[in-house]
Order: sequence, then structure tokens, then C-alpha cells
Amino acid sequence: EINFWLPLTPVWDSNSLYFESAPGRGDFTPFNLRYGEIGRFWGSQCLHYTVPNETGVCRVSFDFRVIPRSCFVEQFSGGNRPDGRLLFDIGGFFGWLDAEGNE
Repeated sequence: EINFWLPLTPVWDSNSLYFESAPGRGDFTPFNLRYGEIGRFWGSQCLHYTVPNETGVCRVSFDFRVIPRSCFVEQFSGGNRPDGRLLFDIGGFFGWLDAEGNE
């Protein structure tokens, strides 16, 4: 699972998202992005967080996650987790799209 973070406003310092560069590294740094730039990170494996915004500038952002088809593992597919949430299942949490965005 690859996370993409798309701020609609400039982000830096405390109005940004902090992330580590690799699982367990603990080398947290904020994304410093301008309008139109996007951040990519391994959010299911790397810790990430925000801090109280002290910049005086509001942040608005979207985030989304993708799994390249070549990386999708069927063994994690099907049914619900013990807490009732959907597993990463095609037709449940995920769907297939080709490079043109067609199902």
C-alpha cells in the first residue's frame, strides 16, 4: 500500500504531515510542499502524524492509498477483520483500475 498526500495549500513545519523515511527509522520530517505538489510515503508501514498547527495558516489536504496490482496479495483478501472492518478485498475496500482509470 502506497500513500499519497495531496495538500491543497502550501504545507511546512507544523501545518504539515510528519513521516519517517523507512519503517522503524524514527527520522520524522514534515513534507514541505507547494500547491500542486504531492507527497508519497509507505503509510501502512511507516509511522506518520501531525502536530498542533502553530503557523497561523490552515491546511486542507486529501490522502489516498493504492496497491499496484503486481503487489496485491490475495491471502489478505476476503471477509472482515475481527473488529468488523473490511479486509483489503477487491470489491470491498479496493477495486481494480487500469492505467487509463477503467475498471
